[in-house]
Amino acid sequence: SDLMGSKMAIGNLEMRIPFTGPKELAVMESGFLFSDLNIFIDGGVAWNRGNKVKMSKSDSDRVEAIDGDGNPIIGSDGKPVMVYDSNVKAPVFSAGVSLRINLFGAMILEPYYAIPFQRSDVKFGVFGLNFAPGW
Repeated sequence: SDLMGSKMAIGNLEMRIPFTGPKELAVMESGFLFSDLNIFIDGGVAWNRGNKVKMSKSDSDRVEAIDGDGNPIIGSDGKPVMVYDSNVKAPVFSAGVSLRINLFGAMILEPYYAIPFQRSDVKFGVFGLNFAPGW
């Protein structure tokens, strides 16, 4: 829910290195396959009117979880389950590497490996694949 909202602020810092392409620019010469190696860090926050935006969440931002009927959810230890208040938003950040491959001007294929810093459900980074319009 940290990435949902009607307003957003995002930022990106990238270092792109031409990997395949013209001899003068790229690490490996290629007359038909153009690609870039990239190192990146991304960050952003999304919010709605009435949300509280903070730089990070703390234990004071936790509230009791409730079920569909409005009743508190009780954990196996007999205590209420605590979750972050959905009205409190904080930026999320990730860093990683990618390879952008220009498929003959028709589209860009970009496999990536990113480390999402705020996710506790992953121990390492995640792999993904982006498709984008051609250059």
